Amino acid sequence: MAVLIRSLDGARNEDTLPRWINYYWKAQELGLTNESDPYTLDRPLMRYEMALLLYRARNYDAPQIATHEPEIVKVDELIKT
Repeated sequence: MAVLIRSLDGARNEDTLPRWINYYWKAQELGLTNESDPYTLDRPLMRYEMALLLYRARNYDAPQIATHEPEIVKVDELIKT
């Protein structure tokens, strides 16, 4: 689950006990898990559980990183202005 949350929303503080607890809270916030007790996930996830997390994450609108394409300007256009 930590890898999924990192890929969706970036890393969380891992100086906690257990270190994955902040990923659990973010998964709760995003609606990726319905588990009310974080310690129920203190075990390896089964395939269908991971598939369910991925299915629920498919509509997550992650913060967009600005990707501006450089504007191509011809040298002749620069000279005219």
